Amino acid sequence: MATLVVVLALLLGSAVLVTTVNRSLTLAADDQAQTRAVDLAAQAASGELP
Repeated sequence: MATLVVVLALLLGSAVLVTTVNRSLTLAADDQAQTRAVDLAAQAASGELP
């Protein structure tokens, strides 16, 4: 019985960890893409595109 409780706790903990890391990475990628888009728009407005 104790083994089952430990297994369930580990499964729940790993699911929470994976979900948290996934959400964090997705938000970081979105922020980076938005920053890059703003930088490109600023370069386009000033005529400094490569």
